[in-house]
Amino acid sequence: FEKARFELYTIEKELVSKLLRKDKADRIKGLYAIIDTDSLKGRNHLDIAKQILEGGAKIIQLRDKTTPKKDLLSIATGLKRLCYEYNALFIVNDYIDIAIASDADGVHIGQDDIPLPIARRLMPIDKIIGYSVYTPEEAVKAQEQGADYIATSAIYPTRSKADVKVIGLEGLKRIKDKSIVPLVGLGGITYDNICEVISYGADSVAVISAILGARSPDEATRQLIEKMGLTNE
Repeated sequence: FEKARFELYTIEKELVSKLLRKDKADRIKGLYAIIDTDSLKGRNHLDIAKQILEGGAKIIQLRDKTTPKKDLLSIATGLKRLCYEYNALFIVNDYIDIAIASDADGVHIGQDDIPLPIARRLMPIDKIIGYSVYTPEEAVKAQEQGADYIATSAIYPTRSKADVKVIGLEGLKRIKDKSIVPLVGLGGITYDNICEVISYGADSVAVISAILGARSPDEATRQLIEKMGLTNE
């Protein structure tokens, strides 16, 4: 009896975790704000994140290629706590260990990072995984391997990654046609073109410079959300 009860508890726990993960994946929509450490130019992560959240963002990703892991964990933990206060998702770019240790809602990995099937085994069941794709074929494969959402770039030329290939709006549309999970468009997206990206099929739009390059990140966030026709609810 004890064994059967434990097995039932285990099944129930796994089911609840999968439902929580599905709920998080469903929240990948609207504005996806990326806090890139290099783009902060010395400003405080938490100060800028608070402004972005005050502006209405419901998704924040931490992207950092240079900070030592010990310091990065402290930053990530603070951002997770702040996002929780604002009922926003917190995603860590690249680093599964930092995502798990900071209790982030998920991790975003690219094709040069740890393979997606291994990432899925390492991440807790209730955490989401985003994956970068550049072709419809890659989108299909990523979804089969457990990606909870996919992201594609660059929609437009971007200063953040000068050497990245531009797939354009038509490239975005071709990937959308093969997508069964939320699709994030990124790369060179601004106030002037953000609606085009949505109209070509993106469920969510990721920005860096459009917010971090603004004089008032909170106001820039608010304007982008309003331009997309979204509310802050």
